[in-house]
Amino acid sequence: MNRRRRNFAQIKTFVLGSNQFSLELKYFHSLTFIGIIAFLINTIFNYLLDLGFFLTIGTFLYSIVSLYFYYKSRFSKNPITHKIGFAVMGLSLFAFLWVFNGGIEGGATYIFFIILGAYLVILNQNESLIVLILSIVIIFVLIYIDYTYPNVIVRYKSKEDQYIDVAISIVVTVIVNFITNRVIFRNYRILNKRNIRINKSLKTNLSRINSELQLAKKIQTTLLTPKKGSFGDIEYAIKYKPISEVGGDIYHVDVSNNGNLRFFIADATGHGIQAALITMLIFSEYELLRNYSLSPDDTLLALNTSLRMKYASLKIYLTCALVEIDVNQNKIYYAAAGHINQFLIKKKSEVIPLIRTGNILGMSDRSKYLLIEETFEKGDSILLFTDGLTDEFASIKSKLKEEDLIRFLIQNEFTEIDGILSQIYYLGFNEMSEIKQDDDLTMILIRKKS
Repeated sequence: MNRRRRNFAQIKTFVLGSNQFSLELKYFHSLTFIGIIAFLINTIFNYLLDLGFFLTIGTFLYSIVSLYFYYKSRFSKNPITHKIGFAVMGLSLFAFLWVFNGGIEGGATYIFFIILGAYLVILNQNESLIVLILSIVIIFVLIYIDYTYPNVIVRYKSKEDQYIDVAISIVVTVIVNFITNRVIFRNYRILNKRNIRINKSLKTNLSRINSELQLAKKIQTTLLTPKKGSFGDIEYAIKYKPISEVGGDIYHVDVSNNGNLRFFIADATGHGIQAALITMLIFSEYELLRNYSLSPDDTLLALNTSLRMKYASLKIYLTCALVEIDVNQNKIYYAAAGHINQFLIKKKSEVIPLIRTGNILGMSDRSKYLLIEETFEKGDSILLFTDGLTDEFASIKSKLKEEDLIRFLIQNEFTEIDGILSQIYYLGFNEMSEIKQDDDLTMILIRKKS
């Protein structure tokens, strides 16, 4: 029994084709293969029933044409181009059988259902529509000819010939529909089982990826400092919103060896896991440099040198800004590597842009970084942020522009700073806004209490 099944499976694979063929092409193969057999049988019966030379020769020629289409589709590297030809052949067969095989009284009508099912399955939507319209036109033309010029139609010689021929047509139609439907539903079940396996595998992989993302999120979160804090009369708040579980932004707040408060903010290229891994690497390098009481400009220079020496092959690039606040001298020291302009907002409503002082980290061994020094008095504020915020400024649909942001910060100098950051984010990316966050966003607001 198993051997018989294997033999049958091998025959079926040879006839229909292996899994390299789509379900539509397998259906096409079954139709053309059955067409070959059906036309040959029909040729024999036409000859035995003496239904006429043209009908006998015609059905034989259609068997040869079906063999041609089957061979080209089954063994050609580009079988898709032959489906239109097959549909045209089917319509011509229908018209031929109608004229030479009894017209409306013959078996052509039953054969037409096979042709109709064939091209509606194997052709695309536009092709099927064209052929369907053409079919309707041909049907009305043939009925008109049959009714108006009945002598044009080759009639049966006897009722017996008509019943035998119609019976054969019905049997062929039933057999073809049975086999083709079996092919369709069997392949559908195979594809359905395959899709179930694929979906199950995808769910398993997605579950594993989500678990790994959650672990990466926990690791990255442990590297980040608390989002609100104070140091003497300096208070700060942080808003961190990656677009996925992990992001390419990183920040850190610490006290240097000389007692100054330092704020580090960086934005690595890319998003997601790749960018998050880069930020973790950057953070580890920054942590090593913290032990050396370096100024912000020297820190960025050392960080760039470390990246170029250790990780040049990885092509790691990032922008960053580093602010050091001398709480005793009321001064800030600032350096930025290719980072967008940050804001120092003075109590007198004066805004001082904190510009970049050197190239992006990782770009060149020759990068140099300058140091900016400014006073930082009571009531002054500093806003550090990544380009997730400036991208929002740049959008033509945005209702939050840079000048609006500065005005908002000045007007809310006595508001809780974490509340200010939440309001900024809401103004830019609330549910009613046309702008959706498409980049990691980090904001750090630092204020010296009045």
